[in-house]
Amino acid sequence: MSVSEYAAKFVELCHFAPHYNTMEAEE
Repeated sequence: MSVSEYAAKFVELCHFAPHYNTMEAEE
């Protein structure tokens, strides 16, 4: 998976589960 694809997936997850991705965003 390319970085751009990973970023797109991450953004989607942020929309569906912002409370879950708060910790992930620290990296």
